[in-house]
Formats: sequence, structure tokens, C-alpha cells
Amino acid sequence: MKRKLVVLTLLITARTVYADDFAGHSFFTVRPQFRLVSPEKLTLYFPHDMEFADGGLESKIQVVAFGGMSTNSCQLNQYFLPSNKTSLNVQEYKTPDFTQDGQSSKDIEARNFNIVTQSADQTFRSNIAFKPQQSTFGIGLSWVQNIWHDCNGVPRFWGEISFPVQYVNNSMNLRETVLNDGGGVANVDGVPTTGLDGAPHVANMTEAFAQSSWLYGKVDNCADLSAWGVSDIEITFGYNVYLSESCDFNAYVGFVAPTGTKIDQKNAAYLWRPVIGNNHHWGVLFGAHTCFYLRDWGQHALRLEFDAEGQYLFKNTQWRSFDLVQQGQWSRYLEVYQNVAAATAAAGDASPLNLDAGTSGINLFTTCAQVSPKFSANTNTAFIYNYCGLQVEGGFNFFVRQAEEISKCSWNSDVAIKDIDGTGLTNIARSIKNNFTDSDIALANYNPLSLADLDLNSAAHPTMLSHTVFAAAGWNWDELRTPVFIGVGGSYEFTTVNTALDRWLIFGKVGISF
Repeated sequence: MKRKLVVLTLLITARTVYADDFAGHSFFTVRPQFRLVSPEKLTLYFPHDMEFADGGLESKIQVVAFGGMSTNSCQLNQYFLPSNKTSLNVQEYKTPDFTQDGQSSKDIEARNFNIVTQSADQTFRSNIAFKPQQSTFGIGLSWVQNIWHDCNGVPRFWGEISFPVQYVNNSMNLRETVLNDGGGVANVDGVPTTGLDGAPHVANMTEAFAQSSWLYGKVDNCADLSAWGVSDIEITFGYNVYLSESCDFNAYVGFVAPTGTKIDQKNAAYLWRPVIGNNHHWGVLFGAHTCFYLRDWGQHALRLEFDAEGQYLFKNTQWRSFDLVQQGQWSRYLEVYQNVAAATAAAGDASPLNLDAGTSGINLFTTCAQVSPKFSANTNTAFIYNYCGLQVEGGFNFFVRQAEEISKCSWNSDVAIKDIDGTGLTNIARSIKNNFTDSDIALANYNPLSLADLDLNSAAHPTMLSHTVFAAAGWNWDELRTPVFIGVGGSYEFTTVNTALDRWLIFGKVGISF
């Protein structure tokens, strides 16, 4: 009953928060493949029926090769861009403000990205968008072992271990159209002048996102954003509660052992770095399997299979990039002063470019935090038709997960937002778009940001909900001394919002009982 209440609460929560798509987030997590209750693992393979080879070890093994790709890059583009935009207009500081339907078309202040051009009128303009995509392939392995029979010789207690070895490749695919290059990057005798972090100024957003002075939050189409390894291992122990000619029922408990990867300081340099598994969280899980034998007429048979699983992942530490509460989405990219000493040095700099002194905010707003994914639920419903050795299957999978919770974030308490005019001035009214030069704060009143100014939700993945339809076909050789099966199938996962991937997956599998 408690489990039903938890699942119902998740569904209500998902329905409540999914009124609008999410935007401006710095982290996106993907539901891993080949989990306990996922079509590529369950189809054509029913590990808990305990029908083994005569006189064997009472074991079952299946090997699954799978591969797939995400499809709806538009939704994911809006997830990463601020304000539910599909593209962003970038303008340099003093560029005349272009309007669209009476509203300012400017979305990004170029100076925040260390863009300074040669033009005296600072006329740089461009438009950017992402076209994110993920591809993956892997091998899934699962082993079921009967452990104990009851006094009537009926298999009752069993254990299972399963995991995939997987390759994942993510691509942000930054697209930029430069509308006015401003005469190229600011330079002296062909040598680019220096700006944020003492690094050379850059000419456009493509160069800005890839500049070497950035430690985090980068987007580089030439970078290798791929990873491979053993995903999380799931170990379960179950009990066959009821076995009859009309229906079966079993239940299990288990745990998740993390063997994959997570976003730590070593691999947090790029936006949407691929992760193998569940971000290296330990977890516990529980579930149940029910089978109803609907019809059996001669060589033909039809049954309904239903699987349900709940999983709770425990918190760990990861590196995430945070926006500011008052300054809004993408404020993690604001130019800042690292401390009062940096602001003082900028105020005393007599060079014409002292206004460019400062630090890229992404280097300081990315820090270690405690992340808790909490609870997820997964259900799978399948209709199975058998004729002789042929097995055809189709069904529906539903997945929902709570929003991540981030706490205990470490923070450098001396950071302050730099004013667009520099010279040691700060400005709490500034955003990634607006400068508000009349709200500058003198160096004598230097007021650093506090931990409370960080928007922890900006770096947390929101509630996730997705639907999957699937179909598969295979052949069983049950008459053999060691029964064997082979099969192929495919699935398509989709969602009505942008916190999960739309993606297709194909798979082929082989299994043996011995």
C-alpha cells in the first residue's frame, strides 16, 4: 500500500510541475538503458519462471546487444537555453538595440563571454542555438540463479545480477550565425587584447564557449564528449510467491552498486558531459512480477506480463554549475570579480582596457555540491503471443523520477558581480542580458555574493517522466537439453516535456538455460 502511495505521489507531482517546459538548466541526466524493468532487458526473457534444463545448474543467462540515438533536439535545446528560447541573440555592449515586435531582441551581453571587437561602435551581433544529440551502444548481461526449492520441489528463492557495458556519446552541436563581426576581435598590431582571466579576447560565441581560460561550462563541437564503461550493477533476490496454471506472482528486493561515472571536478569542463549509469549513486530497489495466462488453445497461447519496480538512490557529491537567484538563468556566465583584491587591482589599472579585467563567472559558480536523486518508479506491461517456438511481444513502459535535490554546496564567499564599466565597480542588478549601468556600486561598498544567492535548482535535474512503446519477436528451443532463445526488437521512448530524451533503441538478444 505504501508503495502505491509513493507512485501515486510521483504521478501527481509530475502532472503538477509539467505545466511548462524547463529552461536554462546546467545539468541534464539521462535514464540509463538495460535496467531491471526496461524493454530491452525484459522482452522475450522471463527470468523468474524458473524453468531450467533438466539436471542442470538451474541458471539462466541472456546477452543483449543494443544501440540507439536521441531524436528531439529541439526540446533539449530549450532545456539548456534560458527563457524557453529556441535561439539567442548576442550583441556587444554598445550595439544599437535591435527590436522585434516592439521588444528588445537582445538575449546575451557579449562582454560576459569575453567578446570584444575592433569596431569603435562595438557592433558585433550573432545568433546561437544548440542541437543536442546522444548516441549509445552496448552489451547487456544478466544471470539468474535458483537458490532454494520448497518441500514439493518447486523453485522459490532466486537471485539475479545484471549490468550493461556501454558506450555513450553526447554532442551539443553549437550553431552560430554571425550577423556583424564588428571588424573582428579587438587587437593591437594583430595580437588580440586581453580580457577576462587575462585571456585574449575572442571574436564570437563559438570561440567563447571553447576558450581555454574556462574551466567549466564549455561547448566545443570539436571536443570528444564520449565515455564507456560498466554501468551500475543491479543485484536482486526474489521469491516466487504464487505459481499456478492461471497466473504467477513473485517479488524481489535488491541494491544498485555504482560502477559507472559521475560529474566530478575532473570531467565537469563541458556542458552535458556523458555519464555511464546513474551518476555513481548507491541505491536500493524493490519490485514485483505478475503473469496472467489469458488463453491457451493448442499450440497457441496468449499471456499478459506486468512488472513494477521502485528505486531509491542515495546522495553523493558532484560538481554542478549554478545560476544566481536574482540575476536569473545563465547568470553563471556573468563576468565577476573573484575577490575585493581583484576589484581593487582593476580600479587602479590605468590601461584603456581595465574595464575588461575580471573573471568568467562559470569558473567560480561551478562547485562541489551534495546531490540526491531520491525515488523513481518504472512499470512495464506486455502482451505475449506464442506459437510453437515463435514468440511475439509488444507493450508499454512508463517511467517517472523525482526531481533531484541539491544541498551543502561549497562556495567562495568573496565573489561579486562586475559592472559593465569595470574599474572596480560592481553591480547586483546585472543579468546575462541587461547591464543597468546606473546601478553600479563603488569599490568602497564592495558587497560579495553569499551562498543564499545561488539558485540550487538551476543545477538540478527536474522531475522526469517518459513513455516507451516496444515490440519484439524471437524463437525458443525449449525442447533442447539446454533451452535456448534468440530474438530482436526495438523501442521508442518519448515525453511531452523536455526533461527526458525522445529516443529510439534497437536490440538483439540470445539466452540459454542450463
